[in-house]
Amino acid sequence: MGTSHTTGIALRPGRIEWTVLRESRKGREMVEHGQAEWTPAASGDLYATPEAQAALRQAARHVRGEVGLAADSGKTLMRVVDLPSTDPAELAGMAELQVDKFSPFPVEHMAVAVEALSKGEKSTRTLIAATQREIVEKAGAALRQAGVHAHRVDVEVLGWWQLLRDAGAIPEKGCKAFLLVESNGAELVLARDGQPVLFRSLGVPGESVESFIEEMVEETAYTLTAVESEIGGGDVMPMEVRLSRDMPAEGLLERLKDACAVAPESCPLEELPPLSEGVARRGLDDAARRFSLAPAAWGMEEQSRKVQRQLLAWTAGFLLVWLAAVGGLTLGLKIQRARQAGLDAEAVRLEGPAAEVRALKDRIEVFERYVDRTYSALECLREVSQLLPEGIDLTAFEYRKGDDLTLRGEATAADSIIDYVQALQQTPLFLSAKAGNIRAKGSGSERKSEFTVTAVLPGGQAPEEPAL
Repeated sequence: MGTSHTTGIALRPGRIEWTVLRESRKGREMVEHGQAEWTPAASGDLYATPEAQAALRQAARHVRGEVGLAADSGKTLMRVVDLPSTDPAELAGMAELQVDKFSPFPVEHMAVAVEALSKGEKSTRTLIAATQREIVEKAGAALRQAGVHAHRVDVEVLGWWQLLRDAGAIPEKGCKAFLLVESNGAELVLARDGQPVLFRSLGVPGESVESFIEEMVEETAYTLTAVESEIGGGDVMPMEVRLSRDMPAEGLLERLKDACAVAPESCPLEELPPLSEGVARRGLDDAARRFSLAPAAWGMEEQSRKVQRQLLAWTAGFLLVWLAAVGGLTLGLKIQRARQAGLDAEAVRLEGPAAEVRALKDRIEVFERYVDRTYSALECLREVSQLLPEGIDLTAFEYRKGDDLTLRGEATAADSIIDYVQALQQTPLFLSAKAGNIRAKGSGSERKSEFTVTAVLPGGQAPEEPAL
């Protein structure tokens, strides 16, 4: 398992809160928590003002990994129902039918999310949440404009539920009610045997806090009475009231005890981690992260961005390799040219001394030829005279030192000429010997054959074979 990050974001009018969590082999740890505030606009788009955009961009600089956005619980309809199926695909279709029953808006205008809480043999206890798609798209558009893409959309009260469960406040057996009160609104959560039974928003404080508290107590009493048949009556239900420090609520516990037949206990809401951390924790849970109110188009956009990033990465990699190859070839060519230029300059520098050496060598060879008597004219004349058979008279002897010699003569018999040439070929003094034209001269007893023989000396060039 590698290291993964997730970011939870709670976006409210005038405030954005974020928490970054990291999960690795060592466990889960909080990397960063922060918030930014601004003065909300009185009307229009709450996130379009320069102050709001600046706050959102500040949060964008801290976002890491997958991003979960918490939708406003007061604008989200939530139901916990038992659906007669265990197939996740069927549960989604059944959830839309349920939404069509309790939603005041057409289902095609709603964003719907489903989470399986527990499974039986043939049924699934399912949490269904629905909110207007327009609300989700506006919040997502505001974040995208600041550079943040939300991968999933959760609900604020589910973030609180995650924090309560992690804190060990949810009993594994029996029922317990939780009343979460803050300046942004109040939420009622009812749990039984470790699972949620009911989520209900109790409204937002208005100008009169006293009036809000009175309405909140009435709605709580009405809700608990309505679900009494489902959870069973009898003993007094324990209730945990989590009050935000900026929300004065004197006498709230006594009113709840009198109106709702509950045993309330109060503790500060701030004892729990921030709401955004609860949203981030759900993003690290495989079952909870599948719960999302995000439109399907967001996933397609994200997939398109991933493909674009991959294409850009591949293109950049190809360009880097291509540039490296071209750079290497160019550098190699420059090195070769520099080396060639150096060799050419060296050759030019050595050309003069080399020419002098060649000239000196030629003079030495010529001198050696003249000093060496092995192939002198006298030695050659002595050799051809010793080998001269009877019946042949030499009429000319032409000697070219270091090259060849030419003999001309007359013979009474042509066969003696051939024998003479063969004898010259076998002597080590000559490289080769070759007879030239042999022609007859005279007639009768006066008939003779004239011939020419060329013998090549060492250092000379053998005569070319006559073309046939």
